[in-house]
Amino acid sequence: MPITSNQLALLMKIIDENKVIKTHKSLQKIIYLSQAQAKTSIWQFKWFHFGPFSPTLQTVFHTAVNYKLLKYSLKNGEISINRNNELIELYLGKKLSERELLLLKAIKSTIQKLGDKICYNPEKLELIASLYYLYKKEGDLEKAKELLFSLKNNASYHDEIEVISPQIIYLIKS
Repeated sequence: MPITSNQLALLMKIIDENKVIKTHKSLQKIIYLSQAQAKTSIWQFKWFHFGPFSPTLQTVFHTAVNYKLLKYSLKNGEISINRNNELIELYLGKKLSERELLLLKAIKSTIQKLGDKICYNPEKLELIASLYYLYKKEGDLEKAKELLFSLKNNASYHDEIEVISPQIIYLIKS
């Protein structure tokens, strides 16, 4: 499927307007949670090794990196807008659809609900997004936790999953 200029423009605006999105993993997880909260679907997500993952978003991301619209560090996964690319202002100035604007608003709301401390931590975001994804699939938070414990198969995640449960409950109720 070809990448559109609107997809690139939306990705650039998401990263430009939300400074807590510092890594590719946090980008995927925050967009997943935001789409779920806004009940809008721009990018389709499925389960992958690190929780909910959008192959299309991944393709748009790598296209932006290849076009040098984004800087991406393979060493630490950090991403940023490439202000030296003369095309960046064209993408940032592009008019977005109502659905895309709804997603931008939902991202800000999701970041506010989770707080900067969690949003700056890609591993916590991974657990929260994963638990939320499984909750939506199972319809029961306890079943989702058990499934996540078995999928992660790591004893250290058990305590961490219990710690993030209040954020999931907050997202579910909001």
